[in-house]
Amino acid sequence: MAVEYTIDKELNVIFAKVVGDLTLDGVFDYFRALTSDPDYDPNLDRIFDSSEAVRFDLSADELETIAKQSLSTQGSTGKTAIVTGTDPARKAIAIFYKDQAQFHRSRRHASFVTAEEALAWFRDEGPEK
Repeated sequence: MAVEYTIDKELNVIFAKVVGDLTLDGVFDYFRALTSDPDYDPNLDRIFDSSEAVRFDLSADELETIAKQSLSTQGSTGKTAIVTGTDPARKAIAIFYKDQAQFHRSRRHASFVTAEEALAWFRDEGPEK
């Protein structure tokens, strides 16, 4: 599994997309690469697009571990949007993660069907979901 990302400085957004299966090791590899990137800023908004992931190979405990491991962004001003597409199972996983992340950190999280909805939320033009 891989999470590919780009940092759009003009939009102040990190775009990340799951390619293949979503695994704990893959998430940590992504986070290490991202935080080592010279263009990384913890205050950027983030879109984490899981809409085309082949499979979610994460337990509830692993999702909570990811939420806790991300404490390095504690106090950041950016938002995190999880893009799920229309699959109800992906939406349920995103909601569970969102709840865990917001319990452990101050960063706001929401889930959306499309990246366009997430971008509108970043601009405070769309509803939080």
